[in-house]
Amino acid sequence: MKLCFVRHGTTGLVEQRQKAEDILSEEGEIQIRKLAQRVDLYKHSIATLTSSSLTRAYASAEIFAETLGLSGLHTANDALREFSLWVDPQDLHTEEIHAKSLGLLRAAQNEFMDFVGTLSHEKDDVHFLITHGNLIRAAIGSLIKTNLETIVRLSVSNASLSVVEYDGEKDYYKLILFNDTSHL
Repeated sequence: MKLCFVRHGTTGLVEQRQKAEDILSEEGEIQIRKLAQRVDLYKHSIATLTSSSLTRAYASAEIFAETLGLSGLHTANDALREFSLWVDPQDLHTEEIHAKSLGLLRAAQNEFMDFVGTLSHEKDDVHFLITHGNLIRAAIGSLIKTNLETIVRLSVSNASLSVVEYDGEKDYYKLILFNDTSHL
């Protein structure tokens, strides 16, 4: 099984100032179309296409599905929701900031892992998840079992593709592609 994480296209706004209802910019729509065209060869392997319900992610998922001719777009409100984890790694040495950040991270990771448990884990299944940068960082961190400081140091670009593969024989996940924007 592969989990393919797609960060939504750009809104043209500074990331920390984006609101849930902000729409994609024209550039963001183009970014997502280019990504969909890049993965077109694999569209028949896509078992599920799931999106955050926030405007920019859901609009990205609709463009992605339309470009590939896919139907059956799902939303996973809690599992793929955006959450605020904008912290400087240097500030993690402050006990209060570390505890707050870790609490936010663990809550998001628990929701995500519950969601992953509902997905088919067949070897050839490919699940596309269109969501937000902080959730992608948290989810990948949970899957490959890394710590908070490493997670906050990861950067996830708009319209990027990251892929985690599950090895059923060894019962673990491995990161095989991260923050790839070569289609842009």
